[in-house]
Amino acid sequence: MEPETGRIRAMVNWPNYNPNRYDEFSSSRRRNRIISDVFEPGSTLKPVTMAIGLAEGAFEPSSTFGCDGYVYLPGAKHTIHCHDVHGNLTIPEILIQSCNVGVVKAAQRIQPVPYYKSFRDFGFGTWSGIRLPGEAEGTLRRPSNWSSMSQPAMAIGQGVSATALQVTNAISLLVNDGVLMKPRIVEVVRDRRGNKKTVKPFRIRRVVPEGIADSMTKYMQQVVEKGTGQQAALEGYTLGGKTGTAQKPNR
Repeated sequence: MEPETGRIRAMVNWPNYNPNRYDEFSSSRRRNRIISDVFEPGSTLKPVTMAIGLAEGAFEPSSTFGCDGYVYLPGAKHTIHCHDVHGNLTIPEILIQSCNVGVVKAAQRIQPVPYYKSFRDFGFGTWSGIRLPGEAEGTLRRPSNWSSMSQPAMAIGQGVSATALQVTNAISLLVNDGVLMKPRIVEVVRDRRGNKKTVKPFRIRRVVPEGIADSMTKYMQQVVEKGTGQQAALEGYTLGGKTGTAQKPNR
């Protein structure tokens, strides 16, 4: 996706099928999984939580949170583990190291209602407006239905489900100075007489201040340069990103 315009440059599903012989393939093969299938995005949502917290003034980039490898949540009677013992980390360091404990502790400083509303503003729990059939809205429960585990789980990308398009759009708005764009796949519409109408980019709303979005973009660049995303680095290119492991629920 082009972050500045919402223009979809590529959308690929696998396994694929032959549209000329669609009846020879199962319905699961014909699904546009990018917009129809939802999953728990995992740590790819950590930049969303951090951007929300910074925008709400819940913490500063220099704020530090300690990681002993786990954090116990008394209300939920549950322990969230981290992949390492990181010690004290600042906000960018939490993203660079993808620290579960750090992001959970940071998220606990954000008030539930603003946290939920900001997630909605990022595009979760609602349709993107791409105008393709079969789009799922995902799952984002209201704070009135939250348990004591809900907000910590959201901080690490669990307890909320999303499509690949929603995650792409959420990260793209951080690259686009904090502005959410409407995804689009149509560039120009022509009638039989050759008259054409250009489909212009549509700005939905500003989600976070420009300065915070710029900082988050720089943090994600450091994830690739020296953090958990180093395998994505390409010589001659400046890249940013965020690693994540999707966890499928055990039925």
